[in-house]
Amino acid sequence: MSQENRPSLEAFKLAYLASNEAFNRHDFDAAFAGVHPDLEWETFPGTPGVERLQGRRAVIEGFHDLLGEFPDWRVEPQEFIDGRDAILVRNIGTATGRRSGMPVRQSFTQVWTFRDGRPVRVREYPDHQAALEAVGLSA
Repeated sequence: MSQENRPSLEAFKLAYLASNEAFNRHDFDAAFAGVHPDLEWETFPGTPGVERLQGRRAVIEGFHDLLGEFPDWRVEPQEFIDGRDAILVRNIGTATGRRSGMPVRQSFTQVWTFRDGRPVRVREYPDHQAALEAVGLSA
């Protein structure tokens, strides 16, 4: 994909922050309103029930399912990186396990790719360096 297919870094950041507010309220319909209907979401290994989701509706349902394990799941973006054809977002996710009561804090980087200016694929990496390498960058 070429860079013309993706929004500017600043436009994406503004949209991401607005969507993330809805995500952290667990209003997933609003959070994913602007994505491509064929959105593919691949979380990092070990995410309960939502490792790979295909389609906007499946992504929404997958995150609702995740709330069954982590009812207070939140994501806070730390950094936005221009990855040429993709945009990377470095995040920290926090939650409390429903059954265990144990707090969880997970750093991860998302690689967002686009079709017709809309997000069509998100892949999450627990290792920031691996995410950078996936788009041809290095730390």
